[in-house]
Amino acid sequence: MTGHRAVRVALLQPIWLVYRARFFDELSKRLALKGIKMTVFFGKPQRGLTYSSMPESPGSRQFSFDYKVLPKIAYEGKLPASPFHWKRSLVFFPSLIFQITRGKYDVTISDTTGELLNTVPLMVINKLLLGKKFVVWCGNNIKDNAIKADDSFVKKVAYIFARVIYSNADASIAYGPGSKEFDIYMGTPPERIFTAWITVDVQFFQEATKTFQSQIQPMKKVLEIQGKRIVLYVGVLEKRKKLENLIHAFKELKKSTDNIALVLVGDGPHRDYLQNLCIIEKITDVHFVGKIGYERIPLFYALSDVFVLPAQGGIAVAEAMSSGKPAIITEECNALRSIPNLFKHGENVFILKKDDIASLAEHIGKILADPALASKMGRLSREIAEKYLSREKMLQGFEQAIDYVIADRKQRTNI
Repeated sequence: MTGHRAVRVALLQPIWLVYRARFFDELSKRLALKGIKMTVFFGKPQRGLTYSSMPESPGSRQFSFDYKVLPKIAYEGKLPASPFHWKRSLVFFPSLIFQITRGKYDVTISDTTGELLNTVPLMVINKLLLGKKFVVWCGNNIKDNAIKADDSFVKKVAYIFARVIYSNADASIAYGPGSKEFDIYMGTPPERIFTAWITVDVQFFQEATKTFQSQIQPMKKVLEIQGKRIVLYVGVLEKRKKLENLIHAFKELKKSTDNIALVLVGDGPHRDYLQNLCIIEKITDVHFVGKIGYERIPLFYALSDVFVLPAQGGIAVAEAMSSGKPAIITEECNALRSIPNLFKHGENVFILKKDDIASLAEHIGKILADPALASKMGRLSREIAEKYLSREKMLQGFEQAIDYVIADRKQRTNI
């Protein structure tokens, strides 16, 4: 039958992330070919969680997908160190329910499984009261996110609600194998889980890294790091990243070689502490670049020799790999559990014990002292990124999940 309105899909993300914009652009176009209209809802940036490559707002309509930026109320105090602490979940979008119900969306996909203030009302109203489809988009893993005996009472209560969400969602979209395992642990039937390998824009970083080659030396001159080997970090400057470990490792390494510089790209609540640490410890050649536009981040990967993530995170590692750079991570890296296929210790990355500053210094020095090793690791990183982080894999996972949850609706409308 014809004449029925297009299926409408709402996708909720807590913050605007540029690295997903091109993915949403492509997904929107592919869904449109099936008669599905998608709208993405973002929350306005929250002071304590401002991502280094995120603009203050989407700004000019450089992307064709439909999106809206919603006001939000969020915890603005000191951010805790432990991963996915409940205080990080104190985020609420006052107008979200109104937007979803007014838009008459047939499917709602929520990337806010930890933000129960939004997810629980969304599920109750959208699925239980309106009879619409509800999909969870999950990047968690069992090691980081499973409930533990010594967790707080608040967190244990939150997990009760979270299990209700996972077990009753019409489908779940997992970042990778580790996230799928977590979904099952939370009660999602395996047949409802679809894997959309989380990706950065691999092609963008590969092409941009080459494009920026002519700007490497001018930027090194601006930073006054000409002729030095560059250690790079990209991301939020916050406590859970343990950047003091990287700075102490850099100080240790400088005892044996002075021909190195540490470049920190990003901003955050821990910046003043880290800068004061460098002053107190008299550590030179540490450069705080601050927050920059996403389109310029590949320049810093291009000028670097090794990327280091000393604790939690994952997206920036994928960016470094896409740029063909060797990386050093620790066992605290969240992506190590969610998407384990990306990391081969001793081949494209070094995976170190947490808080082992001596080992961190040793392995940074090992890569910087051996350009052939760095080049070999970088090439393998790029190959792995191309294999596992292709946008196509992520698109397929989303399409499969959406097709699955709207199958019944299509059958009903064709009767």
